[in-house]
Amino acid sequence: MHVKSIPEIDRPVRASVTSPNVLKAAFRKHVMGLYFDGTLKPSEKSVLMTLATFLGRRGLYPSHEAIARACCYSVWTVIRALERAYELSIVERTYRVKREGGKKVRTSNTP
Repeated sequence: MHVKSIPEIDRPVRASVTSPNVLKAAFRKHVMGLYFDGTLKPSEKSVLMTLATFLGRRGLYPSHEAIARACCYSVWTVIRALERAYELSIVERTYRVKREGGKKVRTSNTP
C-alpha cells in the first residue's frame, strides 16, 4: 500500500522517497481534513490514522488483521475503510510478492 498524493507535498509520494515522519504528519493532516469536511466517517478516520502508524522505511504493508487489532475494529470495518480510501485516492493498493518455485506469489492479504 502506498500513500497517494497529499496536497501539502504536491506530488505522489512513496515511503522510500520521503521521511516517514514527514509523510505520517502530512497523511494524518489530510485524513483529518477529510473527516472534518464530512467525507470520512469516524471509523474510516480511525482506521486511516492507525494505518499511518505502520509506515516505515520499507513501506506500508500491514495485514488487515494487524490494522484491526491496532484500532480495535473488525477486519471487515478495516476492509471497508481501506476501500473508501482507495476510492478517494488517499492510498494506492499494492501487493507484496515473493518467488516460489520460479513464479511470483502474492504474500499479503491473500484471499
